[in-house]
Amino acid sequence: MGPTVPYGAAMSRTSWTVGVRVAPLVVVPVLLAVSVYPGRFHASPAYIAGSMLAAGLFVLGGRAPFAVSLVLSVLCGWLLSVEAWGPAGLVPYLAALALAELAASRRPRWQVAAATAVWAASYVIGSVLDDQQHTLIRVLAETISFVGLPLVGGLYMRERFTQAERERRELELEALHARRDERAALARELHDLMAHHMSAISLRVGVARTVYAGIDPGLDEVLSDIHGTATDSLADIRRLLAALRERDALQDRTIDDTKTEIRRAVERTVDAGFDVRTTIDLGDDEPAAIDALTLVRVVQESLTNIMKHAPRGAAVTVDVGRSDGAWRARVVSPLPAQAQRGHGYGLAGMAERAELAGGSITAGPEGDQWVVALTLPTRAT
Repeated sequence: MGPTVPYGAAMSRTSWTVGVRVAPLVVVPVLLAVSVYPGRFHASPAYIAGSMLAAGLFVLGGRAPFAVSLVLSVLCGWLLSVEAWGPAGLVPYLAALALAELAASRRPRWQVAAATAVWAASYVIGSVLDDQQHTLIRVLAETISFVGLPLVGGLYMRERFTQAERERRELELEALHARRDERAALARELHDLMAHHMSAISLRVGVARTVYAGIDPGLDEVLSDIHGTATDSLADIRRLLAALRERDALQDRTIDDTKTEIRRAVERTVDAGFDVRTTIDLGDDEPAAIDALTLVRVVQESLTNIMKHAPRGAAVTVDVGRSDGAWRARVVSPLPAQAQRGHGYGLAGMAERAELAGGSITAGPEGDQWVVALTLPTRAT
């Protein structure tokens, strides 16, 4: 997870934005009120109605900035042509603020250009229709000031927002790479540690098989099984390390034959004294690499938990297949006595693996059974 904005800061920012947006609903009536001098100056009812309508439209700018900017430009252009005195004359410039907001947003540039043209035309027409005398130079100067400056300011803020977003993404990417490097380093440390011990086990068992060959068939079978398990585990560790060294490790990990790997896990469980019934129906297609790896590892981890927690001889069901556009694996066993405490890192690891593959997993009691159910959306191999 990348850097996040603290809750308090996010709340303050939201409150500030809402406050600015609704401010015209308070400010505009005040401007109109202080511009009234009984018997001498006052705003017309039409100007007052148009001003309040402009304030209300400005509040909606956050949801539809382009449409609000266009409507405000036309409305405020008309307000410019209506006689007003004192602070009330500031109301039409809400259109300039709306244009600045639109320019600062991520709206298409053609919308910014269109809104700029409409506000410029409305401002020129409104100024020309005003009762006061405006020279051409004055109109052009005011147009540049009240159209050009909001546009430039909005575009500047847009660039700043874009740069801030770019920097935020770069920080998230750096953090992601740092986590990947840390995990790869830990994996290498784990490999160096485990490979040493597994190699020693494999070597010593190999020597024992040679020395005690033929003495006891049962002993030969046990030693062969230990030797095979140690060799397979060492190969798995080395494949994992090789995958972590690749930049796109997640896509590069493969399981050559999903059915074979699952059956091997089932056979080890049967050899441990459990009654396992298996149904594997993957169709004609081999799952994508990440799907195959996830299916196999979840089944392996589930069976490992069963061997740890379920009584010997317990009935276990393993169903793996594809239905409703998803790969599914379901492992059912008798409810363990430790169910209320969970299985620690095993379940957490399966959940993380399923999430990385874009799927989901549930694990928990159903009646008197413990059920692990994995769902993965199918994808191209």
